[in-house]
Amino acid sequence: MALDRVGNSAVAEAGKRMNEALAKVSSPHSSQTPSSPKTKCKKLITLDGSVKPSGSEAVLGDHYVVFVKDSSSNGTYINNQRLRKNSLELRVQHKDIISLVAVSEHENALAYIYREVIDDPIRQAPKRKIPLADVDNEGMVGDGKNMQGITTCLSEGPVSIDDVWRLQRSNEELRQQLEDHVLNTEKMRSEMRVTEARHQVEVKEVKISVATQYVQQIEEIKRELAKKASDLEQCVATSAQHVTTIEDLTQRLAAAAQS
Repeated sequence: MALDRVGNSAVAEAGKRMNEALAKVSSPHSSQTPSSPKTKCKKLITLDGSVKPSGSEAVLGDHYVVFVKDSSSNGTYINNQRLRKNSLELRVQHKDIISLVAVSEHENALAYIYREVIDDPIRQAPKRKIPLADVDNEGMVGDGKNMQGITTCLSEGPVSIDDVWRLQRSNEELRQQLEDHVLNTEKMRSEMRVTEARHQVEVKEVKISVATQYVQQIEEIKRELAKKASDLEQCVATSAQHVTTIEDLTQRLAAAAQS
């Protein structure tokens, strides 16, 4: 990882401490140690926001800015967002969290809080003004995490690590609420699927019941039609016999009349 940052002694010391800490950290994904960071003072910004050429002297109102570009084998994260090796260098803002190896919440991560120094760059850099309660071997530690401050302080004072943990707790609460919402949604979907299945079964039963009733009625009508057809055939046969008998009687009567 290469860090382009402010060109004063406080940032140089922070880069040195990061370099020493990185040498002690082994990656959980690689057998190699992370590449050493380098501090370069090449971004000198004037009050109007323009960049001065390299090698220019700082005057009153100029200030340096910090840029980060990942070239490590273990990963570099800014506010828990991993940088890509082929991406452009990223400017670090005040209160950004820089973590190495993993995100800042991970137990193996080496994390830093970046704080800009508001001071005249042509003067000697201000010294640390971190309260003793927040200092542990020149680092800021909380909940067993290896969280350190990269630079010194602003006019309103150093960033408290409690704010970071408070933000993490807030994120955890929001994540829990989101998980509860997802569970409720899944429960409602499951109930809806059960209701739909029950409705389909009821509709199928109604269809079968209605179809059975109509089938029975149709079979009964068919039987009645068959019986009536048989009766009609018998009537036709009887009528034919009567016609034949009438014809015989007519012939006999005609024969008797001639004789």
